[in-house]
Amino acid sequence: IREIIRNVVRGAPAAPVRKRALLGITAGDPTDEDREAAGAARFVKVAAVRGPAEQAGIKPGDLLLEFGGEPASEDRLAEILECRAPGEVVEAVVARGAERIALKITLGERRE
Repeated sequence: IREIIRNVVRGAPAAPVRKRALLGITAGDPTDEDREAAGAARFVKVAAVRGPAEQAGIKPGDLLLEFGGEPASEDRLAEILECRAPGEVVEAVVARGAERIALKITLGERRE
Protein backbone atom coordinates (compact mmCIF):
# COMPACT_ATOMS: atom_id res chain seq x y z
CA ILE A 1 0.00 0.00 0.00
CA ARG A 2 2.84 2.40 0.78
CA GLU A 3 4.24 1.87 -2.72
CA ILE A 4 0.87 2.70 -4.26
CA ILE A 5 0.62 5.87 -2.18
CA ARG A 6 4.16 6.89 -3.19
CA ASN A 7 3.30 6.38 -6.87
CA VAL A 8 0.16 8.47 -6.56
CA VAL A 9 2.00 11.24 -4.74
CA ARG A 10 4.82 11.16 -7.31
CA GLY A 11 2.32 11.53 -10.14
CA ALA A 12 2.34 8.01 -11.50
CA PRO A 13 -0.25 7.60 -14.22
CA ALA A 14 -3.66 6.52 -13.04
CA ALA A 15 -5.19 3.32 -14.35
CA PRO A 16 -7.00 3.92 -17.62
CA VAL A 17 -10.75 4.38 -17.40
CA ARG A 18 -12.56 1.52 -19.10
CA LYS A 19 -14.94 2.66 -21.82
CA ARG A 20 -18.46 1.30 -21.43
CA ALA A 21 -20.58 0.01 -24.30
CA LEU A 22 -23.91 1.59 -25.26
CA LEU A 23 -26.80 -0.15 -27.03
CA GLY A 24 -29.15 2.84 -27.12
CA ILE A 25 -32.58 1.57 -26.11
CA THR A 26 -35.02 2.45 -23.38
CA ALA A 27 -37.15 -0.44 -22.21
CA GLY A 28 -40.90 -0.17 -21.86
CA ASP A 29 -43.54 -2.17 -20.05
CA PRO A 30 -44.71 -5.13 -22.13
CA THR A 31 -48.41 -5.78 -22.67
CA ASP A 32 -50.15 -9.15 -22.86
CA GLU A 33 -50.14 -8.74 -26.66
CA ASP A 34 -46.36 -8.21 -26.57
CA ARG A 35 -45.91 -11.39 -24.53
CA GLU A 36 -47.97 -13.34 -27.02
CA ALA A 37 -46.18 -11.84 -30.03
CA ALA A 38 -42.73 -12.51 -28.54
CA GLY A 39 -43.41 -16.19 -28.10
CA ALA A 40 -40.62 -16.20 -25.52
CA ALA A 41 -40.45 -15.92 -21.76
CA ARG A 42 -37.63 -13.38 -21.88
CA PHE A 43 -37.58 -10.29 -24.08
CA VAL A 44 -37.33 -6.52 -23.84
CA LYS A 45 -39.97 -4.17 -25.23
CA VAL A 46 -38.26 -1.21 -26.87
CA ALA A 47 -39.86 2.10 -25.89
CA ALA A 48 -37.28 4.48 -27.37
CA VAL A 49 -34.14 4.18 -29.49
CA ARG A 50 -31.09 6.31 -30.12
CA GLY A 51 -27.55 5.96 -31.37
CA PRO A 52 -26.38 2.43 -32.17
CA ALA A 53 -29.81 0.78 -31.86
CA GLU A 54 -31.41 3.36 -34.14
CA GLN A 55 -28.58 3.06 -36.69
CA ALA A 56 -29.02 -0.73 -36.74
CA GLY A 57 -32.74 -0.39 -37.51
CA ILE A 58 -34.38 -1.05 -34.14
CA LYS A 59 -37.66 0.86 -33.78
CA PRO A 60 -39.86 1.82 -30.84
CA GLY A 61 -42.35 -1.00 -30.27
CA ASP A 62 -39.92 -3.73 -31.36
CA LEU A 63 -39.47 -6.68 -29.03
CA LEU A 64 -35.81 -7.49 -28.48
CA LEU A 65 -35.73 -11.29 -28.31
CA GLU A 66 -32.01 -12.08 -28.49
CA PHE A 67 -28.86 -10.10 -27.87
CA GLY A 68 -25.36 -11.49 -28.25
CA GLY A 69 -26.77 -14.96 -28.93
CA GLU A 70 -28.74 -15.09 -25.67
CA PRO A 71 -32.38 -14.54 -24.75
CA ALA A 72 -32.86 -10.86 -23.96
CA SER A 73 -33.91 -9.44 -20.60
CA GLU A 74 -33.11 -6.06 -19.06
CA ASP A 75 -30.80 -7.62 -16.48
CA ARG A 76 -29.01 -9.79 -19.01
CA LEU A 77 -28.55 -6.87 -21.42
CA ALA A 78 -26.74 -4.93 -18.71
CA GLU A 79 -24.49 -7.92 -17.97
CA ILE A 80 -23.67 -8.47 -21.65
CA LEU A 81 -22.90 -4.77 -22.20
CA GLU A 82 -20.51 -4.78 -19.22
CA CYS A 83 -18.45 -7.44 -21.03
CA ARG A 84 -18.40 -5.60 -24.36
CA ALA A 85 -16.53 -2.57 -25.63
CA PRO A 86 -17.57 0.34 -27.83
CA GLY A 87 -17.14 -0.57 -31.48
CA GLU A 88 -17.90 -4.27 -31.03
CA VAL A 89 -20.58 -5.74 -33.27
CA VAL A 90 -23.33 -7.71 -31.53
CA GLU A 91 -26.01 -9.78 -33.23
CA ALA A 92 -29.61 -9.26 -32.15
CA VAL A 93 -33.06 -10.52 -33.09
CA VAL A 94 -36.18 -8.38 -32.80
CA ALA A 95 -39.84 -9.13 -33.38
CA ARG A 96 -41.76 -6.49 -35.30
CA GLY A 97 -45.34 -7.62 -35.70
CA ALA A 98 -45.20 -11.19 -36.98
CA GLU A 99 -41.75 -10.70 -38.48
CA ARG A 100 -38.44 -11.77 -36.90
CA ILE A 101 -35.52 -9.55 -37.93
CA ALA A 102 -31.84 -10.35 -37.41
CA LEU A 103 -29.65 -7.28 -36.91
CA LYS A 104 -26.00 -6.47 -36.31
CA ILE A 105 -25.44 -3.60 -33.90
CA THR A 106 -22.15 -1.73 -33.59
CA LEU A 107 -22.06 -0.67 -29.95
CA GLY A 108 -21.44 2.96 -29.08
CA GLU A 109 -19.67 4.49 -26.13
CA ARG A 110 -21.66 5.25 -23.01
CA ARG A 111 -21.04 8.71 -21.61
CA GLU A 112 -21.43 9.11 -17.87
